[in-house]
Amino acid sequence: MIRIKTHIALLLLCLCGVLEAQENVELKEVKVTRDRSLMRPQDLYGNAAAMPPHIGNVFQLDIFKDQIGQEVWYTQSQCLTVRQEVDLMPGGESGMYLEWNKLRPDCGVDNNWFGLGIGWDGWAAKDIYGIIDSAAIRLKVKSAGGDIKGLPLAMCLEDYADKQAWIGLTPDRIVNAPIVDDEWRDVVLPLNAFDWNEQNANPSNIKQMIIQFEAEGSMIVDKIDLIRKPAPPRYKTDIVVTADTLILDGFADRCMQREPNIELPSGKAIWLTANERYISLFLEAAVNDKRGEIVGLDLVLSSNAEAPDRRKGRIMSDHWFATDLRKRASRSVSMNKELTKGGTARSVRGERQSIEWLIHQPEALYSGLKAGEELLLDLRITFERRGERITEIWNCQTEEFGEVPLRWGFVSVIKEEL
Repeated sequence: MIRIKTHIALLLLCLCGVLEAQENVELKEVKVTRDRSLMRPQDLYGNAAAMPPHIGNVFQLDIFKDQIGQEVWYTQSQCLTVRQEVDLMPGGESGMYLEWNKLRPDCGVDNNWFGLGIGWDGWAAKDIYGIIDSAAIRLKVKSAGGDIKGLPLAMCLEDYADKQAWIGLTPDRIVNAPIVDDEWRDVVLPLNAFDWNEQNANPSNIKQMIIQFEAEGSMIVDKIDLIRKPAPPRYKTDIVVTADTLILDGFADRCMQREPNIELPSGKAIWLTANERYISLFLEAAVNDKRGEIVGLDLVLSSNAEAPDRRKGRIMSDHWFATDLRKRASRSVSMNKELTKGGTARSVRGERQSIEWLIHQPEALYSGLKAGEELLLDLRITFERRGERITEIWNCQTEEFGEVPLRWGFVSVIKEEL
């Protein structure tokens, strides 16, 4: 036993000596093929029953299911009709018929407000705090007659202190809009899109869901429930690698005389180009944009095509570049380093302007672009109007920009054909 202890002690001394002698340790990026345990939780006797449907620790997923019960209340008004519907085609589903007209002057409602509430799960307090970023409320609806392009409704979640978090049912919340006759559509409202801060509503003590009716409309609701939040789309584009020299003058180079790589919903056209020294972003926009002056650009771009594309945090090969267009200053956010080479230039022709941004790859410690690779990319434009700043982002609409590569789009590196 004494000899064994002696051998162990000598081995530990040797290991300590090796670690002390090795001053610089290079940390390699590795591809994780499985990030969940293979162990399955069991009860005391090893035969756990199947768990009922749930999201996180929330099991009260059904808010409304076919039938109007005691948990449903609504404003009594001749301008609002709420009734049970059965044998709805197709499929023979049941549902709740809603018809309203707030535009009528004879509604006879205090402050002309009327709505409908549902205290699901028997009005028990619901704790949804832990699933705010991973869940959404889904309404399964159909038209009661004619196509519906938008729903003039607002919805809130109210806690037991009567504090409310609101959201509007804007057209972009309708999946595969419009809502047409005899076809069910999903309306998806992410929990983190509700305004929890306006009244400091408490998501850990939710009492009920309230629907506020605006203007006029009609629809049939089959069910309302909690679902896992759908993953946002991941757009795809390309970046062209050219042998040309890229000149920083605010005007398009020869290699940019083609269709833009990115077109934002606001109409902004963007060209992405690179050569062996620079990455180039070229932007065209109106001088008097209604959103304000373009004051900043951010570009996040990966450099390791082998890294997992669904990673939830940036790694060393993920680069974040930013520029202040007023100061014409660029920096690497990921390295916390000012970039003195490259830079920005702006040119104006009538009511149109062009903005050019060159990022010097060697200075930014970017390893370069190789034709045939597929990388991750996202882009943000910052506007300022009367001291207020707003942003427009290409792909990442639901998470903080730049921090979660899972929310970036894809970019294919292609070589320019001469």
